[in-house]
Amino acid sequence: GINDSWDNAPVGVMTDSYNPDDFDRSTFAGALEHLFYSAYRYFPNARLGYIINFQLPAAQSDMSVYREIALAICEKWKVACYDMHADDAVTNALQPQNLTNMADVGHPNKSGYDILAPFIEEWFKTIPYADISSFEKEMPSIS
Repeated sequence: GINDSWDNAPVGVMTDSYNPDDFDRSTFAGALEHLFYSAYRYFPNARLGYIINFQLPAAQSDMSVYREIALAICEKWKVACYDMHADDAVTNALQPQNLTNMADVGHPNKSGYDILAPFIEEWFKTIPYADISSFEKEMPSIS
């Protein structure tokens, strides 16, 4: 969502549907829903997860609307979500405001990724395997 917020990409809306024909992929929300649909169809037994970017200095980006829609879509699709934006430990460890661990104002460099890796690794261990039984019948097959 961070690159989308920087580019002022249209946010769009979350649908009530599980049919990709109903997703407006020209928007962040529609593209994310289509991504989850495709992941479940191609990898039905996978452990799916989505990571929301860590906090950036306020002047750099306001990704709040993208974050909120991503959280809702993850809940709808039962995709595990690591909201690093809400994890102060990540932001404090990375210290993106001083750019030491950053390649630019929004992307970590090698030392930044070295800091993030343990957080992501621990979170990844908690991701359950997919259980789409409650909405699988509403999802058309991929042809």
